[in-house]
Amino acid sequence: LAERRADLRRRVVGVSLTTVGLVGLTLWWLGPALGAVGRGARLVSESLPVASGSLADVWAEVADGWLRSGVGDAAAADPLLTVLLPFVALVTPFGGGLQTVVDVALVGSLVVAGLGAWLAAGTATKSLLLRSTAALVWVATPVLAAGLGAGRLGDVLAHVALPWAVWGALKGVGLGARPPVERAVVAAARRAEARRLERESATSDDGEEAYLAAAGVASAPVTEAVLPMTGPVAHASVPAAAFGGLALAVAVAGAPVLLVPSLVGLVLVALLRGRPRPRGGRRLLLLVAVPPVLVLMPLVAEVVRRGAAAWPLLLASPGRPVPTVAPAGWRLLLGEPTVLPAWSWAENLPGPAAVAAALPLVLGGLVVVCALGALVRRDRAGAVRGAWLVATVALAAGAAAATVVVGAGDLGAVHATAGGAVSLVVLAVLGAGLVGLDHVTERVAEHAFGWRQMTLVFLVVVGLAGSGLALVRGAELVDVRGAPGLRVLEGDVVPAVGRQMQEAPRSARVLRLDAGPTTTFQLLHADGPQLADTSVVLAHRALTADADAPAEALATAVASLVGGVDDDGSALVDLGVGAVLVGPTADEGARGALLARLDAHAGLERVAD
Repeated sequence: LAERRADLRRRVVGVSLTTVGLVGLTLWWLGPALGAVGRGARLVSESLPVASGSLADVWAEVADGWLRSGVGDAAAADPLLTVLLPFVALVTPFGGGLQTVVDVALVGSLVVAGLGAWLAAGTATKSLLLRSTAALVWVATPVLAAGLGAGRLGDVLAHVALPWAVWGALKGVGLGARPPVERAVVAAARRAEARRLERESATSDDGEEAYLAAAGVASAPVTEAVLPMTGPVAHASVPAAAFGGLALAVAVAGAPVLLVPSLVGLVLVALLRGRPRPRGGRRLLLLVAVPPVLVLMPLVAEVVRRGAAAWPLLLASPGRPVPTVAPAGWRLLLGEPTVLPAWSWAENLPGPAAVAAALPLVLGGLVVVCALGALVRRDRAGAVRGAWLVATVALAAGAAAATVVVGAGDLGAVHATAGGAVSLVVLAVLGAGLVGLDHVTERVAEHAFGWRQMTLVFLVVVGLAGSGLALVRGAELVDVRGAPGLRVLEGDVVPAVGRQMQEAPRSARVLRLDAGPTTTFQLLHADGPQLADTSVVLAHRALTADADAPAEALATAVASLVGGVDDDGSALVDLGVGAVLVGPTADEGARGALLARLDAHAGLERVAD
């Protein structure tokens, strides 16, 4: 019992220090956003629109199959909205809504992801130092900073939820590293036996010879077989498996590309041989596998209805479609999901540009090296090889998905993002590396000082330097004061007069025009474009489907309005437009010309500047 209490204290200290470090990292990366969100501002990005929806609004979008985006269309809501619905219900009694859930998910992503990695690492090693290191590596990897900096909510949620899913799946079937308390019981038995022999030798009449004989007996190894506690037997956990399934559903909803690699991983877990497991434990993996499949069923139904041409829907990430460029395959392996902007600090360093561009990937390279070294371990070879197989499948899925066109955005065709798949690659490789490093200091101490000790010191130095570089690079990527990435939106998108028109009983729409070389338009029924109205189904339909009659009527009315055709505005009235809003733009000349044409329109009257 004393050993168990001491082990519990060590774990509490370890997780507490890890949490403090993650909170400090959050203040470093997202400090400006925390204060703004506390004052009522909202976090948005080019791919993440405003999420001002109540529980009733979100439920209506999920349940009725009708999206109010533009003139409205029949389409299934994104799976992401489905998994966020319970969280919206939790914050509703406190006056929150969908925007509250989105803001909390983004600002709390580093802490939740790091704690999940700390728990998941416990299935590979019970070393508290290695578990804390795994949490640091998991949040420092470029895939999280890239997703958070660009405001890709789906990629962030996938990265946050994946370690929790792994922890639940492995705990559900009773797999994982042996707790140190089990090894401590053996050590305690050895110490007790040695003290008993010392007492017997001290009271014996045979003197030194008896003590030496007793010491010879004490030198015999005490094994677990002579202890009252038998070998460890795993216990299945239905709550852990169910929790793992829910976490995996969140991850797959954020990045549908994860579905196939995660199912492959679950099959490997079922086949993995470890310590004795209870009968029927493998069947609990169904609790992990079923929720992510169910959450994607609306997209599967759309594919069945439209045919094989719609299969890219199963790879599309939620949010507004924004073009991304996938990097080379080796950079995907090291944790870089997209081609990232140049690092200003590294560009000023002397040396080749390629070396400066690779500096943020040093940490990922070290993890891969440790995972490769783990392949030589014979005692846990199955776990290491399984992790590498999952990483290979995820890497192939991410590289293939990046070549598939999944929708049409404002700037043309949009390819699927590899962020979720890269997160799984990093998680699998990190798990293999932890298995390889488990008890590494004990194994190195068995040999005389030489290359083994020097290699270990070198790995520690490179790990510290790589972690520092990755964290500094992440702080630059997650800059909420810049654009077009994640930023703070203070104030309303639609002025107060327009918001009054959008409210019942009038429920009018606001037509927003953005002037430039090409004038773009949006039809708003709320305070800006809404996350609940985005749909990968609508984005994919825009690739091939012709516009329906209401959409054509809207485009025609906008063309007449922008072109200066003077009419009575009846076409806008028929579409439910109650106001026209000209958004701010850097091209003041184009904006002024557009305002002049609108002022000359007989059917419009300026009510605010």
